[in-house]
Parts: sequence; C-alpha cells; structure tokens
Amino acid sequence: MRMRFVVYRDIEGRFRWSLYSDEGPRIAQGVDGHPTSKECFDAIRQVRNSMYAEVDDQTLVEAGDLRGRD
Repeated sequence: MRMRFVVYRDIEGRFRWSLYSDEGPRIAQGVDGHPTSKECFDAIRQVRNSMYAEVDDQTLVEAGDLRGRD
C-alpha cells in the first residue's frame, strides 16, 4: 500500500499534516498544529521512523483478561 502525507495550514495559520492511503481515505493526522513548516516536517519524520513502535492494546475489559488475544 502506498501512502502520502499532505501538509496544509489550518485556520490559525499553523502547519498540520494528514496521512492518506492510496485508496483515498485519511488514516492518520497530527494532533498539534506547528508554527513552522520545519517543525511539521520533523513531526512527519518521527511518524515515518516509528514503524517499529510498540502497540499498547488497551481494549481489555479487566486487568488479566486475555480474551481475544492471540
């Protein structure tokens, strides 16, 4: 799957990013607006470099409940 980042300015003039799949829908977006485009692109680099980030599954109903886990 090929994805693309889109950088844009919000209504307050801050730089933001969204990540789109090649099928069209947005699959992620930055939470914070950045005052400079450099800071926005730095945030994109952090996302791109996080492909091995740990996944913290917080969907368990109770501590120790392992239902639904592989």
